[in-house]
Amino acid sequence: MEKTNLQETKQEKRRFNLDPINQNPKDKVKAFTLENTHMPFDPNELFKKIEEEYIPESRKNNNIVSKKLRKAMTKLFMAYGLDTHTSIVRAVNDEYRPLALQLSREFNKEFNCQNPSEKALADLIVSSYIRMIEFSDKISRVYGEEAISMTKVGYYNFCSKEIDRAQRQFITALTTLKQIKSPALNINIKADTAFLADKQLNINNTKNEINKPK
Repeated sequence: MEKTNLQETKQEKRRFNLDPINQNPKDKVKAFTLENTHMPFDPNELFKKIEEEYIPESRKNNNIVSKKLRKAMTKLFMAYGLDTHTSIVRAVNDEYRPLALQLSREFNKEFNCQNPSEKALADLIVSSYIRMIEFSDKISRVYGEEAISMTKVGYYNFCSKEIDRAQRQFITALTTLKQIKSPALNINIKADTAFLADKQLNINNTKNEINKPK
């Protein structure tokens, strides 16, 4: 028997667990929309796709990793760039990528970075340091040339400014991370204690005057 439009509408309501729209307040419609709408690059959606679709497909094909699975895994690897260090590695030139990866690992270990803000600061430190080295290398190449033109002088000035900027960012990020990881000093001075100490000092002074040899 062919389904009517009314039957189809009822099934849609039952499937999505929707009340009639005229009975839904704004916040309920908003909650429903956010719950049932996802972006394709959302890590949660990538997890779902890999677990429910791509991995079962690979198992059926003798555990061969498909292009779709590889692509989804690459995206998920980038989503956790603060842990995998992918984001900072891709942000620098190819010749500096091994250094960026190693430095990122070492800074995270040195400061025991646990939360995203600490890890992001560690990556900012690495990025600033790499830019200092990169522009310093560019300046050294200009110095190595015999003929210096006005264009090269302008290029030299540009590189110098970028080095100064990178140094400031490096110091600021490093100082901020150190402050975050340093335990706060708990200083609690009570006025009564200070007043009592002052009285004790006066008493001691009086005793000393009494005990002075005449």
